[in-house]
Amino acid sequence: MRTRPLLLILLTFAFAGTYGCGDDVTDPDAFLESAEAEAVMRSADALPMLPELVATASVSTDRERAVLLRARELWAAGTVDDGRASARRRLAVGYALPILAESLTEDDWGELRARMEDWIGTVESMTQHLSLPAVEEHTSSARRYLARAAVADHERRRGYYLLLGLSDLVETTPRFVAVRMVREARVALAATDGEAPDRTIERAQRLKDWAEQAVQEEDYLLAIQRAYYAVQLVEGA
Repeated sequence: MRTRPLLLILLTFAFAGTYGCGDDVTDPDAFLESAEAEAVMRSADALPMLPELVATASVSTDRERAVLLRARELWAAGTVDDGRASARRRLAVGYALPILAESLTEDDWGELRARMEDWIGTVESMTQHLSLPAVEEHTSSARRYLARAAVADHERRRGYYLLLGLSDLVETTPRFVAVRMVREARVALAATDGEAPDRTIERAQRLKDWAEQAVQEEDYLLAIQRAYYAVQLVEGA
């Protein structure tokens, strides 16, 4: 897919900064000043989420509308990484599936699968260059659900597996990963207890602060890069 080499370029530059070393690691902005970063974010934006699917569903009763509203609420709550996100998204799938199974066509499910596979390709390119175990775990899980969907003998079961795979992919999206990595950078810094050199800690702290700022500004790729650098500095000290 087109975005895959773009992400490889981005992360190759990122790692050149990481291991080219010196204080250059504290200036991680340059490679994101390009159209490539925007292309990666467009790829992420193309990944459909449950509310988008729900919006296309045909409903005829107040009860169905209430069910889909509850599904949207649960899914939204499941985009916050607080330890219960996955469970909330699975509940959302349970609410929405019966109605979506009746509303979505075979072509609709096929398009969902294609868009999921496109994003998985982008994510797998990323994890060739960055060690992101949680992202790799969710990507692998999503692939397993896609494989189950491919051999499902019933339309509703196929939809169920696709939606579960989509739930896993939430945790591979730039915003989710950025927030998680900022938290990991905070934890890594809090655990140093003066064991690392002051200069290293200062650099890592600056990167963590910049990462937090990038999250607030919704510049998630930049936040990921900065937080990743911060953790690498602390762990390598």
